[in-house]
Amino acid sequence: KLDAVLRGQALETLLDTYTEERRPHVVATTRLAQEFGNIISERDPVKAQARDDAMLALGHKGEAQTLIRQELIPGLTTGLIATDAPLAGKVFPQPTVQRGGETRRLDDVTAPCWRLVMLEPVPTALAAAAQASGIAVVQVGTGVSAPGVAAVHDPDGLLASWLAPANCVGALVRPDHYAYGAFPTAAQAHRLLESLAASTRPAAQIQAAA
Repeated sequence: KLDAVLRGQALETLLDTYTEERRPHVVATTRLAQEFGNIISERDPVKAQARDDAMLALGHKGEAQTLIRQELIPGLTTGLIATDAPLAGKVFPQPTVQRGGETRRLDDVTAPCWRLVMLEPVPTALAAAAQASGIAVVQVGTGVSAPGVAAVHDPDGLLASWLAPANCVGALVRPDHYAYGAFPTAAQAHRLLESLAASTRPAAQIQAAA
């Protein structure tokens, strides 16, 4: 956020969202860590056995359930997110993807930046609108890519499984890996781009528009 303000890409008021976002997030994360500590450090044998039995019951084939990172980290509930969009404020997954015969983390496909990630071919108009705002565009899966779109394959289907419960085909993701919001259609993706622009437009642009 500070970088965007210093580059003249966002209003200084964007910095006000830092405490707005992080204070409740730190509180929630701290409480979650305390709960995990209580679970892990249980010294009563009877209670510990009940804990183990409950964890195994939630798992599969006699093993405890495996949780991925974003299921353990609380999401953001306010600030620079589209609060009315699906998955807004949730931690975005970090899959291992394939591109050009190489296997790498999704982070390594683009520079640290805003990203629009979509599970189907990205319409040219949508890709152009995102790129005009300095947002990298990533297409996950096969199909003809619009110019400038980074096409990757997610062999584990991690992104699809994350988006499926919300019936979405993509998400607009912040540089810190929190989802600004997810979208079920390209039209909704356009609306998220417009929402983001309205929240971060530099003062000079607002004065020019007026």
